[in-house]
Amino acid sequence: MRGWTISTATFLLTVAASTSAVAQFSDNFTIDTKLNSGWTLSEPNPLSSSTLNSSGLTLTASGSGSDLWPLTNYKASLLLQPIAPTANYTVTVDLSGYDPKNSFSGAGIVLTQQTSGFNSSSEFERLEYANLDNVNGLYRTTNGASSEVATFAAGTDTYLRLTKSGTSYTISYSTDGSTFKTGALFTDTTPYTYIGLISSRWPDDGQTSVNNVADFKSFEVAQPSIASLQPNLLNAGSAAFTLTVNGSNFVSGDTVDWNGVPLATTFVSASKLTAKVSAAEVASAGSAAVTVVGPAADNAVSQPALFTIPLTSIVVAAETIKTISGGYSITLTLKNAGFNAATDISLTEAYLVTSATSTTLPIDIASISPSGTKTVTLSFPSSTYKAGDEEYVLLYGSYTGGGIALSSVETLP
Repeated sequence: MRGWTISTATFLLTVAASTSAVAQFSDNFTIDTKLNSGWTLSEPNPLSSSTLNSSGLTLTASGSGSDLWPLTNYKASLLLQPIAPTANYTVTVDLSGYDPKNSFSGAGIVLTQQTSGFNSSSEFERLEYANLDNVNGLYRTTNGASSEVATFAAGTDTYLRLTKSGTSYTISYSTDGSTFKTGALFTDTTPYTYIGLISSRWPDDGQTSVNNVADFKSFEVAQPSIASLQPNLLNAGSAAFTLTVNGSNFVSGDTVDWNGVPLATTFVSASKLTAKVSAAEVASAGSAAVTVVGPAADNAVSQPALFTIPLTSIVVAAETIKTISGGYSITLTLKNAGFNAATDISLTEAYLVTSATSTTLPIDIASISPSGTKTVTLSFPSSTYKAGDEEYVLLYGSYTGGGIALSSVETLP
């Protein structure tokens, strides 16, 4: 969604000129001062009008005849944005506060093949909250015929939703904006190239001076959204793995991108995707931006989720050294100073100075959690060095995704 600038003034609706096709976008009409330049406004009836203020977008269809209907006229007020005919999408329109009080008045979602010059009922598909023959309800209009999807009591707040997948469409509606009920399913193979809003009025009731005043709060295009990543961090140097992306609004054909590079992705459900991440992607410490990108025609991209690639670092937090029969015993407290668990730890080499090798190796540790500690004891045979000498202790090993190379200077007892 775009950022909004608050405005409380009412003004005639203006749309900046656009020189190129615009990907599907959302618009919050209550807090914008000017419509996105991707909209095309069509008002073939000069008596119709449009305004935008803090209450939303108002499309007024003149009672003198502003409809999309065969044998009457094609002068409905339309606000349209381009779509690819093959795109999949979910669009939700907030019509709360609108009440089609007069017969043959309506407002809602429209699909078209052009922005003006209509002359055939096959050029559009309408989904409207309307009053037909004094019955308020949700109606689908196509090919010159209207069918009732649901009926509402006068004054009911209404939210309309249209979902497209291939050539299959789902009409849903809500009276609170959160819980939606499926109203109808249909198939339409028409290659529509525009989607948007419609306000219509045909004075079949003889009241040509009564306009249809339709207030729209928002036009929302659902985008893929990431809720969580599993895992969301892994040590630098780890092996290839499968990443699970949890979220919403996923569709078949979505890909998971890793820093902008598409990964081999499997669609599991509308709320889950999995993707293969190679070892090369997590070879170095840092982070990666994970996004979900829709098929090319959809122009849909999620906000990024962060994947962390830390270096798990094993350090010596404390040590003691003492003499034992035939040599020295050194007790080390190892600490995980990284951000992820260190697993399958193996201490394979240890030296006092450079010649005395520990006799208690290898030492294996299953895991050390972040900030956790483990204590190990190394035994060394006697050497030619004497009490008070300061000598190096060297320790080497490995863990999943990293290596251990530690050294310290100890004063011999």
